Amino acid sequence: MDVKKLFDKYYSKLEKEAYVRALFSGLVVGFVVNFIVAFVFWFLDAEGLWWSIGSFFVSTASASVLFFRYKYKPTDKQVAARLDRLGLQERMITMNELIDDDSVMALKQREDAKLKLNAIDLSLLKFVFSKAIIIALCIVGVMGIGMTTVTGLSDAGVISSGKDVIDQIIPDDPVVLVTLSYVADEGGMIEGDEVQTLELGSDGTDVIAVAEDGWMFVEWSDGVTDPYRCDYHVEEDTEFIATFAQIGDGEGDGDGEGEGEGESGQEGQPGSGDQPGKSDEPSDKDGPPNNGANGSYTENNMVLDGDTYYRDVFEEYYNQAMEYLANGEDIPAELRTLIQTYFDVIL
Repeated sequence: MDVKKLFDKYYSKLEKEAYVRALFSGLVVGFVVNFIVAFVFWFLDAEGLWWSIGSFFVSTASASVLFFRYKYKPTDKQVAARLDRLGLQERMITMNELIDDDSVMALKQREDAKLKLNAIDLSLLKFVFSKAIIIALCIVGVMGIGMTTVTGLSDAGVISSGKDVIDQIIPDDPVVLVTLSYVADEGGMIEGDEVQTLELGSDGTDVIAVAEDGWMFVEWSDGVTDPYRCDYHVEEDTEFIATFAQIGDGEGDGDGEGEGEGESGQEGQPGSGDQPGKSDEPSDKDGPPNNGANGSYTENNMVLDGDTYYRDVFEEYYNQAMEYLANGEDIPAELRTLIQTYFDVIL
């Protein structure tokens, strides 16, 4: 005897119940997926209205089929158990268990179960739904529909995207700008960006103080004697001033011969007359380190011939020129030419 044929009408009703339960469960999954997709597109400020709607239908259909097939589709045993709850006192379960038994007792039991089953009103078999599924469906349904609406309004530009909302709640740290200025005093100019607007703590760009004809670079206002500079990690508004000294025409009236006498009254040494009173020892004193702008400074390690550091040569000529100027004398043409050559080389 085919048990399913015995209570086919009851089986069909329970099968419809299984379809509905599977659909409800599938809708729960669909709305969850719908909410996630809509939220992601809204948060990323991307157009995702149709993606969220499409994901809802695809996930609902797929989940409903899987739920029906693997969870809610009724079996003969489940139908027999539901019928026994109507007062059949496990006759259906027993009949199902003895389905392959052809003994007299089994046949009599099936006949008795059939008589009792025909007496059962189909309307007594009520649909059974899980309250938890219904509550969950209501919650996720509201969330999914609401998030889809928000995504659609964001796509239309009516409301802000999630990214904009986050930026409003947690704004980026403000950018602090500082100004790094290089100014040339009389007799020179600045090559490079004279006024540099930088982010706090960032590095400036290279500049160089260039003397005009008849002038020579002396030092920066912070004591650095190298005309080339680049300041790093600037922490505040700072200005550096490049100072220059006038070299003079370098023409003297004497022939340079004989013994000269300095201001102190001491006799000078005989010489050619081109460089009277000069110091034979170049100064080893470098300019002080740069602490302006709360940053750091590096010198340009340029060389004259691939071996000699140009600053060593320049300091010797520079100190000689300063001695002439201190004594009120004109700088000889030869020394002036050497200093000018120095600037020509580094430029």
